[in-house]
Order: sequence, then C-alpha cells, then structure tokens
Amino acid sequence: MSEVAEPTRVARLLTAILEMWPDLQDEAYSRATDRELPGGDALVLLAPGADLAAYKYRQMSALMGRVDVPQEETSGDPDPVLMVLAYWADEIRAERGELTDLPPTVERCAQYIRQHLDWAYSDQAEEFDAGGMLGDLGRLRSRMEAVLRAGYRPEMGVPCMYDECRGARIRRDIDHNGERTKWYCPECSREWDEDDYRLNVKAAAEAAQMEMIDGKLWATIRKAAELTRVSRTRIKVWAARKQIERKTKTGRPMFVSVDEIRERAERDKADA
Repeated sequence: MSEVAEPTRVARLLTAILEMWPDLQDEAYSRATDRELPGGDALVLLAPGADLAAYKYRQMSALMGRVDVPQEETSGDPDPVLMVLAYWADEIRAERGELTDLPPTVERCAQYIRQHLDWAYSDQAEEFDAGGMLGDLGRLRSRMEAVLRAGYRPEMGVPCMYDECRGARIRRDIDHNGERTKWYCPECSREWDEDDYRLNVKAAAEAAQMEMIDGKLWATIRKAAELTRVSRTRIKVWAARKQIERKTKTGRPMFVSVDEIRERAERDKADA
C-alpha cells in the first residue's frame, strides 16, 4: 500500500479543521465563567483579529533557527484558526499573483488553499513552503482537538502499520453527539472504517510476535514454529534445555532466536 500523498493529507487536515470550527464557539461559551481566561483557549482560537505580520515574522524566525515553532505551539497560547489559514492562503496568493481585497474568513481561506493544492506541490511553486503548511495545519488540528477534548474524546487504537509513522497510534474521535469518526492515523492521515481497521489490529498482533535485534530475528514460540516449520513442542524443549537462545521480558511471551532454531534443525537433519 502506497503512502498517502501530501496534498491529500493537507486536504484531510482542512476538512477536520472546518468540521471542528463551529464547535469552538460552543466551547468558548461553556468556559465563559473561567476566572483565569474567560472562554479558555477556544476563545483564542476564535480570535477574529489575525496578526498576519507577526505570524509571518515568527515563521521566518523559525526558518532561521531563532524560534522553535513546534515547542511554542505546544507550550504557549494556540494561534487563532483564521490567522494560520489566512497566512497560508496569502502566501499562495502572493506566489500566484492573485491578491484580493476580500476580508479573510476561515471558510474562504480553507477553500482557496484546497483549490490550489495541486499547484502548491508542483514544480511551479518553487518558492512556496508546502512542507511548512502541512506542519502548521497538522499542529492546528491537534490544538483544536485538545481544546475540544470534552467533545472530541480520542479513542486510541493499535499502532499504524506503516513504517513512516514510527509507531503512532491510530485513533478515532467521538463528537458531541456521541458519533464516532473513522479510525485515522495522526501522522499520515490515512483513514479506515471498522472492517479495514481490523487489518491494522492483525498487523499489530503480527508485529508484536517478532523483533529484530542487531540484525537477528527473534519471535514468540508460536511465530517461530510458523516461520521455521519446527514444532512448538520441540522448540519449547530446546529452549528449556538452553540449546537455543531465549529472551524474556515482563509482560510479554518468551522470545526465541529464529536463526538458531533453523541452524539446529539443519544440524539434526544432517545427523539423522
């Protein structure tokens, strides 16, 4: 299965952001009586006054190494949704020479970005930072989910089966009406329905039975028997007699060396 293209990932992020956008007002209203920050972070995300000049300065500072944007995103106040979307819409407009006098809105900016994703990831967009846009939108979605945590309660699943996701766990959200979204990976933005999600469960179960250590394959006795065609009973005897190397760890089955099982089986076959 091929990796999801970055334009598709951006499109999915925009969809998620637009779906959560209306719920921010309800969240801000529910936190109107908060003493420290009336309206909470939801009100910050809703802020209509997008200081694009300050945002562009911070983006440039990040590119020059003066500011760690990911750390700032997780430790400080979240950037308003409109500010992030308007920034990237304006960047695309400037590159394409399509400036407008229309006031920015979340819906208008998101639509404009979506309409020009093919351009943004083409050779024509030589100066446009498409990777930066993907990172910003991913962080924005995560912050919106965190702010709406009362309504978007994540249900965590097994790790994503794709290597590039580095073990990120698949999840799905539950909205204010109790409806569940599709399962999705926050790293690659792939989505699965309930039936396809079971493939991830199966892949995770298979992966948990094997492990590469210093270039050598280790596996559970059941998996080792499947890989080597040596009976589980014989492998258990060899392991008990310490005739093959084994590893134990709290909370998981014993692992045995697949390579040593194959070698011992070959020796026994030659001696027969």
